[in-house]
Amino acid sequence: CALLKNMDWSQCLCPNCPERWRRIIYMVRDPRAVLCSFYKFQTQLGNIANTSSYAEFLRMDESRYGFDWPKHVNSYLDAADADVFFLKYEDLHSQPEATLRELATWLGVEVTQERMLDVIRMSDRKAMQRAEAATGTPLFDQLYPDARRNGFRLVREGSTAWRDECGEVDFDALLPGWREAMGRLGYAL
Repeated sequence: CALLKNMDWSQCLCPNCPERWRRIIYMVRDPRAVLCSFYKFQTQLGNIANTSSYAEFLRMDESRYGFDWPKHVNSYLDAADADVFFLKYEDLHSQPEATLRELATWLGVEVTQERMLDVIRMSDRKAMQRAEAATGTPLFDQLYPDARRNGFRLVREGSTAWRDECGEVDFDALLPGWREAMGRLGYAL
């Protein structure tokens, strides 16, 4: 929060406080894919040994985000006084136009077909990779000044096929409560 300077400090102190806000866009991604991506990110930065397997990484403190994911998700699913729009990363991949149209409707904004296609085109992984190559990523570059010189790129594959990259692990043992929270979000298990 101190680095970003664009977040209310209480957002960092209390990630499980949906009652503070009435309309919330909650972007969610399969936690298994998030952790796989985070594993790749940390490995590429050299923050963990390349010899550590994905399962070993998940047992390490470095794999923790500082809060309980199922508790966080459930706090928003159970937020009685908040209007929460759950935006799934996977839906943005599989049906970007329909997902963004649904979001625009929820926001109460009109978006032309041309503008919608522009947004989708500019958000494409390859377009984001070109933008990163051209201008960098200021906050990331500030935090990791040597990473870019060493060939690191923040925008990777953007894959939803985490099993191909990281393999299966016992998530029931490693992430208690994840299965119920994912089911409540409509993910197939």
